[in-house]
Amino acid sequence: MIHWTRQIKEVLSAQDAVQTSENAGPLEEIDFWKNRCADLSGITTQLDKPGVKRITSLLQLAKSSYVAPFLKLSSQIKVLMHSFCRFYHCAVLLSVCLLIRRFRRISVWVFHCIM
Repeated sequence: MIHWTRQIKEVLSAQDAVQTSENAGPLEEIDFWKNRCADLSGITTQLDKPGVKRITSLLQLAKSSYVAPFLKLSSQIKVLMHSFCRFYHCAVLLSVCLLIRRFRRISVWVFHCIM
């Protein structure tokens, strides 16, 4: 339990430490959020495994002091995962919309050049 808690904290702090370059464009930003969402999704999947739930239940019955911080962190991970994944999907949609808008501008410019 202690090891899992440390590992989750390390993943979160490592992700927070990553800074995107000032020259990074929207595609790099979307890639960052996609990776962040994948990491959090992987952690959530592991936390939902029957073995982890069984160990958590046993430690709760034993009134272990390590369970409360672990459960709090698990809850935070799930909330973050849903938020980041929603943001990632919105960012992808936004980038598609921006590409469509850019294409429209180019097509209007080409049309005026031809005429």
